[in-house]
Amino acid sequence: MSPLRYTEKQILRGVEEVIFSDTPDWLSRYPAFDADARIDYFLQTPIPRWAQEEIELDDVFSWFQMMEYYFHFQCSEKEWTEYFGLELLEDDQEEWERLYAADFTFRRLAQFIAVRATAISFQPVEVLGTECGPAGAFYGIQQLVRTLKKRSPTFGPSTRIGDVLKGYSLINFWSQLRWMTGQRVAKLPIYWLWMDVMTFIGWCFLWGALMPVMSSYNIGETFIMGLFFMIFLGTIAAFIVRHIINPLPPELQTFRDLAVLIANHECDAVRELD
Repeated sequence: MSPLRYTEKQILRGVEEVIFSDTPDWLSRYPAFDADARIDYFLQTPIPRWAQEEIELDDVFSWFQMMEYYFHFQCSEKEWTEYFGLELLEDDQEEWERLYAADFTFRRLAQFIAVRATAISFQPVEVLGTECGPAGAFYGIQQLVRTLKKRSPTFGPSTRIGDVLKGYSLINFWSQLRWMTGQRVAKLPIYWLWMDVMTFIGWCFLWGALMPVMSSYNIGETFIMGLFFMIFLGTIAAFIVRHIINPLPPELQTFRDLAVLIANHECDAVRELD
């Protein structure tokens, strides 16, 4: 029996999720996602012109490795090279532009991934002779959790999501779930995603604001080191608080809630996959 495969549309949503998932719109330096955009041009976008840096082939391969990790498949650098004709890019860029550049797009990337990544299905299953959508969605959720968390505890439909997934494991799980279900699942709150980072930045701004005052009053090194220590402790505290705070909406507290939500949405995840 051949493995289940994701649709091209699902993969494209996944690529978009990788790029934009944890960044507020007002902070993103990328343009709107376009499936037919050139990958190298798109990755070049956030680099300011004054930096005079260009995306290199090693950067592209590093990004491909991130795609392998995110979509849970492995392939050799040779496969990537042959698929996009990247060997020619090193030898003759003009010839590569003529022969291959037009196909160096996110759509072609999605087609490459779609034939290699094994899909997780959320489609209905039979329970006591009756087709049950939530049961199928729950089995898919279980498989996804086991894929992301190797030492996942046993859990049932009534288990609270926060009892199994916290912090980065919840972020990763939610990100994967969003693209698999056609982004039917709402984003996690930005304030929660960025809590530790924003706390660190806030402390750094405070330190910067106090520097002129400390310099004018010749405040000793002990006070400065204490302030650095406060920045460190504040960031750690924010990290811990993020593990404690539940960012999920009231209607999505258990795995049953999540399974019912997925089962009731018309998306590729609950249809029969190829």
